[in-house]
Amino acid sequence: MASAERFSLFPCAFVHAGGTLNLTQMDGFDVKGNSRKNAIIPGGAVDRAHIGIASAAPSATFNTRDLTTLFTDVSGSAGLAISGAATFRLQERSNSSTFETGATHETFTAASGFLYPTSISASQDGEDGASCSCEFVPHWDGSTNPFVHNTGVNFDAVNAPAFVSRFFLGPVYSNTTQIAGVVSINVDFGITYDARPFNGAPYASLGAIIKREPTLSITVAKIDTLSALTMFGNAVDTSFSIYLQKGVASGTRVAGVTSTHCKISCTAGDMTNDSVSVTGNDDGTATLTVMPTTVVAVSVASAIP
Repeated sequence: MASAERFSLFPCAFVHAGGTLNLTQMDGFDVKGNSRKNAIIPGGAVDRAHIGIASAAPSATFNTRDLTTLFTDVSGSAGLAISGAATFRLQERSNSSTFETGATHETFTAASGFLYPTSISASQDGEDGASCSCEFVPHWDGSTNPFVHNTGVNFDAVNAPAFVSRFFLGPVYSNTTQIAGVVSINVDFGITYDARPFNGAPYASLGAIIKREPTLSITVAKIDTLSALTMFGNAVDTSFSIYLQKGVASGTRVAGVTSTHCKISCTAGDMTNDSVSVTGNDDGTATLTVMPTTVVAVSVASAIP
């Protein structure tokens, strides 16, 4: 069958010390070279005579709703060191059919790097469920480009696309007390990863987490549920937990008592009834902002109280 001259999303994979993270349920990715170039126009000329790469900070971002697979390997506070190949794949479409078979597909690969989550969001009305955004930063091996575009690749032996998990907005607890009326949550993991080049190299070969400033934001319609909190700072007392409830095929949710749900939590920090908003005839909402002073833990094997 002739090619449709088009390419679409396919599962990606990350090799690490403990094995391979295969994300068969991808929602999208974006690979960027982020090169910094400088042009030279010699004195007396009007046109560029030379363009060279001073440096580059390549990265890839992607989204997935499969929190079960992702957080089995990736830490919400420490990310995941990728010691082997990271592979982003594109599958070639087939004209008047579905997809081409054989060695016709494309990949973008990196020799090693660092993978970490950036944010998770979920809302009461969101039909798609919770989605997690992640970033991958490649490390240069000293010879091969940080990202390599490979063409004519065969996907026959690669894990096929597959559904694994989906999660929806669940309850939120401050200690053992449920916060009523939650309509949306957003978790910013706040990881700042700094990859740097040395010795005149154009690409970064080493990197480290230099800062963690996570923020948990919860929007509620039941504004009086936050009446005990001031708008100027309150301590997280013992624990603060956001639950995302696992969805079930041809149904609604997995029972809360089953240890398959996603729990995002911290044990200390500051929480503030940050803002209250209302417009016209709409319901008012209040936003609770939590700034943890401990690491944010993510479990995908939790029961909901």
